Amino acid sequence: MQEWDEGFRQITSKIFDELEVKVPGFETFKHKTGMLISSPGAQVYYHADVPGQSLWQVKGHKDVYIYENSDPFLSGEQLEGIFLGTTEEEIRFEPWYDEFATKVTLSPGEMAHWPLNNPHRVENHDEVNISVTTEHFTKEIRDFYAIVYANGLLRAAGISGSRHSLGAMKYAKMALAAAHKMIYKKMVRSGATAKSPRSFKLDMAAPDFMSDL
Repeated sequence: MQEWDEGFRQITSKIFDELEVKVPGFETFKHKTGMLISSPGAQVYYHADVPGQSLWQVKGHKDVYIYENSDPFLSGEQLEGIFLGTTEEEIRFEPWYDEFATKVTLSPGEMAHWPLNNPHRVENHDEVNISVTTEHFTKEIRDFYAIVYANGLLRAAGISGSRHSLGAMKYAKMALAAAHKMIYKKMVRSGATAKSPRSFKLDMAAPDFMSDL
């Protein structure tokens, strides 16, 4: 939204300016803001995100279930798959996970923030919901992303790696991740990767507001 609307760009800047004042040492970049308009009873399935996340409630009420970012709720291999883009953000969920979840009910004017990469899921109450999401990176999040990304590449080669790499190993993994992403971007620009085809267009005259292409 911050790239499309000047008002949202200003709001995004003010949000992170205020957070950085209130949280010493919290320096962020690569900010993104999104808007979610969702139906009564809609849900977001169990998943984990790459950047730092916050969820801001504007209209309606929703329950947010937050889980630990470690086994059995999130394995190292699952996190690596999310970072590499080889799996969707949605990951395996078992109903008994809820026994260990932190449940937060958001009302208009409230927001929630949770530890990095913690899996979570969302259930709307029986009303239309409007929410805003914000994303951010810090130097620590960027470095962690590169290490886990490299661990995923190493795992594919039969080598296990630690999320807590330091020193020379940390910088070697960051270099590996950067090199791989650079090659991948060149493949995308050359059209060497698969693309998801568009199968419909929005059509206000259609029964479901969609027409097949």
